[in-house]
Amino acid sequence: MADLQSPAAERPLRADARRNRDALLAAAREAFATEGIDASLDDIARSAGVGSGTLYRHFPTRESLVDAAFRDSVEGLATKAEALLQEDDAGEALVTWLVALLEHVTTFHGLASRLVVCVSDASSPLHDACRTMDGAMNALADRATAQGALREGVDVSDLGTLVHGIALAAERRTEDPELARRLLRMALDGLRA
Repeated sequence: MADLQSPAAERPLRADARRNRDALLAAAREAFATEGIDASLDDIARSAGVGSGTLYRHFPTRESLVDAAFRDSVEGLATKAEALLQEDDAGEALVTWLVALLEHVTTFHGLASRLVVCVSDASSPLHDACRTMDGAMNALADRATAQGALREGVDVSDLGTLVHGIALAAERRTEDPELARRLLRMALDGLRA
């Protein structure tokens, strides 16, 4: 029986379309790093050397562009979690991963607030990325709890909320680049068994 996926989903991009998509992602990452994730999409298209129509053909919404721009980072977090699951000290492995998550979220102004929403919004293009991060965090937290490094009864979803809340607080106090890490360390000290 034939697969009923859309033909566009099956077809690889032509070389010029692939170049345009890659240029758009590079321009988006740069714009998001300097201006935050609310950077002008028209400016991103212009910086990539393409028209706005090309941007919208590849990324019909801002969220789909944000998702694509951060997919490598999210996949990197999942890979890091898999490696950390092999570490002897499950508590330190969880802390290491949460610090990496915090760095991911604070790299781009405005990302933390978008990720908070996407956790509960299954229609968001960012929802799958949030689920990937939640799965990694659950596995690490379960192991840390089993080893006695994390207090019993800690709701793992609260850990994600904690990281995003810290990221939001740090966005408003840009004069202190170490604030987010310091707050995360203080919060995690209180969660140890």
